[in-house]
Amino acid sequence: MLAVVRAAVVGLAGAVGLTGLGIAAGPLAVAGTVVTANGGLNVRSGPSTSASILGVLRTGEVVTVVGASSGGWTTVSYGGRTAYVASAYLASDSSAATAPTTTASPTGTAWTTAALNVRSGPSLSSPVVTVVSSGTQVTLTGESSNGYRSILFAGTTRWVSAAYLTTSSPTSCAALPTTSQVRATAALMIRTTSDASFVNLGDVPAGTILDVTGVTQNGVAQIVRDGALRWVNAGYIVPVGAAGPVASGTAQSSQPVTTCQASWYGDPQPTASGEAFDPNAMTAAHRTLPFGTVLKVTNQANGKSVLVRINDRGPYVSGRCLDLSRAAFAAIGNLDSGVITVGYVQQ
Repeated sequence: MLAVVRAAVVGLAGAVGLTGLGIAAGPLAVAGTVVTANGGLNVRSGPSTSASILGVLRTGEVVTVVGASSGGWTTVSYGGRTAYVASAYLASDSSAATAPTTTASPTGTAWTTAALNVRSGPSLSSPVVTVVSSGTQVTLTGESSNGYRSILFAGTTRWVSAAYLTTSSPTSCAALPTTSQVRATAALMIRTTSDASFVNLGDVPAGTILDVTGVTQNGVAQIVRDGALRWVNAGYIVPVGAAGPVASGTAQSSQPVTTCQASWYGDPQPTASGEAFDPNAMTAAHRTLPFGTVLKVTNQANGKSVLVRINDRGPYVSGRCLDLSRAAFAAIGNLDSGVITVGYVQQ
């Protein structure tokens, strides 16, 4: 899981194709062909893991190649500009990967929670037909693919991102009385539903004030956020007047601190929890801690701390206890160091 190892593998993919090692290196694409992402795949501004990330391709999304593969990177067209993706995570039409799979999902009425692109297909590469405003009512046809929901728009089947849909009308949601306000005691994931079918809308930092409705299901609490009903882990919220997170460097827990070494990773891959890995989220891998566990991780050399949520397994290297996302590692240390000594405690 080390970033250094991944960089070496990507470079080797371009040199020898990795076929002799039994590792799939992706198609040697040529300009004009269409390729499919095998997993959550960072789209970068240059052919390097140090290049800035322009976006992420979900599993099954397709892009058009505009240049030959070289050095383990493929040049593609993304959002109207030239971009680069790791060849090892691409598949051509002749590869094992297939077009996005469409699955059944609930039908009915939904509303958009933000200005939203309406596309001709379930992919960032699919043309944008129009843009609808926040609060627009849409009809769900009962199909899902790649995090998109199929809708009936102007008599034609179109696709929109499921992350920006809610089944609660703006009127009913705004009128819904909140029982109280609470404070997040750790970085909290915002979920679209209370069950396992939720879409991750990102994290809010510790200390965020949230409006709760008083409804709790499956260990998550219902909140009203951005005009829609959402859900957060009920184990990490307290009344606003209760003791909350304290400033960095101040003792937060009587639990013993575990000290070991931590590494980082940043390239796309599936996580053991089933979430798409986001190198910019404050997450980490641990061998045994339950998914969703929040840790305060402190760099022993400079005293900087960060809150991370466990959503993956690893690292499997002796002496190392955590594999931090790139963003989490960068918050407390220098990415070039690769490995740092940390102490962590559960929150």
